Amino acid sequence: MSMHMFSIAQSDFREGYLLLKSKDTLYGYIDFRGAEYNAHKCVFKKDLNSDPDTYLPIETKEYKIYEGKYYVSELITIDSTKTHVFLEYLVDGIADLYYFQKEGLSYYYIKNENQKPILLEESEDIIEKEGIKYYKKAERHKGILKFVFRDCEEIQDKINLTSLNHKSLVSLTKEYHAQVCTDEKCINYYKSVKSSVKLGFLIGMHYHSIAFLKNDVLEQGTFNYNENLSFKVMGTLQPVKMNRRYMLRFELGFLDSYNYENINDVNSSNIAHYDVHVKLQTLNFFMGLKYKFPKGFLRPTFSIGPEMYYHISDDSFQRIETEINNTITTGIKNNLPINSFNFGGTAKMGTYLHINEYQSILIELGYSYLFGEIASTYNIMNGIQLHLGMIIDK
Repeated sequence: MSMHMFSIAQSDFREGYLLLKSKDTLYGYIDFRGAEYNAHKCVFKKDLNSDPDTYLPIETKEYKIYEGKYYVSELITIDSTKTHVFLEYLVDGIADLYYFQKEGLSYYYIKNENQKPILLEESEDIIEKEGIKYYKKAERHKGILKFVFRDCEEIQDKINLTSLNHKSLVSLTKEYHAQVCTDEKCINYYKSVKSSVKLGFLIGMHYHSIAFLKNDVLEQGTFNYNENLSFKVMGTLQPVKMNRRYMLRFELGFLDSYNYENINDVNSSNIAHYDVHVKLQTLNFFMGLKYKFPKGFLRPTFSIGPEMYYHISDDSFQRIETEINNTITTGIKNNLPINSFNFGGTAKMGTYLHINEYQSILIELGYSYLFGEIASTYNIMNGIQLHLGMIIDK
């Protein structure tokens, strides 16, 4: 058994079918959430506008989500209690492999021909020596696997290296089938469920201002918003166990920006004028959580997460004009000491224009709030982003 994180709970109806024990087959949409939710019930809709019906394992033989998970009804024993549950079908071969989750714990079952599912488990044995208790992991699943696969000498050594996880058990079960059966193909349902990856290319305008704090070099002031051209490459990753409305978003962008500010400093003894020019070429990195409505031509989207700016080059200078007792002096300070990084957060909202299964257009507006340092001055960089892009389903 092993611990698993729970997924975000929200209805996510996907196409599939349901086979009842009465032999009736229902086609429609099944609510896909997570391993634990789907193990205890099947919430079914005939179409997306219908009211949902709930089917329990005791009345259902199996159900499958197209391009997704496959569940079968089985009677198993958990905590000394026999219970009807839906086991996730991982491998269909001479030996069948199943997965079940309850209260964050993972359970794996192996089933040979004409057998009931057998739990693969490991536990801790308590050994007491000289009044001190020691805990030793008892890998009982290896003994069970050696018994179930006893007719295949070729994989006995591999069993000793097998762990209680999807990858290890699926690999072992497939190899067993390949060794003992040559005329029937082993079906790997776990492999058929893949994470979704999409790539996008965006171009747009980035408007940002910089508010900086008073210090010995620059007086307190604000750079006005300026228009700057921005290019971005965006990737999204939707893990198998995550609701399809949610995904992880990654971005790498390039920004060529220019900001200017004129500052007047007047006191009793002198007058100073500062013309500050900040020209930057910047790589920006964004990583966050993204929500996308899954249906329709217009699909609203929202993203939020941390963002970092890395300034790869700058051509910044400060022109200073000082008047003391009616005497004016001028000077230029080149290469202002600009810190290489800005850190903060960004929120984005927009909509997808869904063209087909593999392509869509994204229109998006974002707002960023980042901290950094310019000319030994701590600053706040506010940015408004407007982008248009093409998204490709890889």
